[in-house]
Amino acid sequence: MRAEGFSKPIEVFPLGVDTSHFRKFSVPHVKTRLNLDGKFVVGYIGRLLKIKGVSLLIEMLRVLPDEVHLLIIGSGPERPRLQALAADYRLESRIHYLGAVPYAELPQYLNCMDLGILPSKTTKRWKEQFGRALVELMSCEIPVIGSDSGSIPEVIGQAGWLFPEHNVQELVRLVRMLQAHPAQRKAAAKRGRARVIAHYSVEIMAEQFLTMYRQLTSSGVLS
Repeated sequence: MRAEGFSKPIEVFPLGVDTSHFRKFSVPHVKTRLNLDGKFVVGYIGRLLKIKGVSLLIEMLRVLPDEVHLLIIGSGPERPRLQALAADYRLESRIHYLGAVPYAELPQYLNCMDLGILPSKTTKRWKEQFGRALVELMSCEIPVIGSDSGSIPEVIGQAGWLFPEHNVQELVRLVRMLQAHPAQRKAAAKRGRARVIAHYSVEIMAEQFLTMYRQLTSSGVLS
């Protein structure tokens, strides 16, 4: 809107997350069904598009230990290329594609993850917007890593870790560090959940929207 010349105040209201739906719970039966028992599971949730940077996760997996597996939730035109890349690196057995998952079932799959990553890549015409997947992960107490594209740093705040876009070496370093330090993952998980409750829950979004509505009404804008 600023680029189009709009100069008046702007308020942004991201979609709130239902924290009673997206919460932490144990899913041993799901992990067993997905052949993830005893694995360190790194996850991605979102559309499979080039701008989402999912290929970086396959490059990352290539140099991580065999017990690290990648769980991908979502569909999109990039999937064949991702599968071909994984085949080139002989990583097929360590990558699990779930496709699009119904909303009601999503938390059980997020709770299979030890770590969630959003590796988005900025282009001339696009940068990551809200990154709702990060909020859903944090609400489930899954520690998160994000690239520094668009609004990702704002969404994560101090609750997770950032890496420069395209920088697979830094991403690998962070994953190795977090795999080796479960206490850091646990602390980040608690920070993430607290951040979602404080800033991104449906209750908070409703309160902010109501406050704005009252301000507009009292100022005569909506009268």
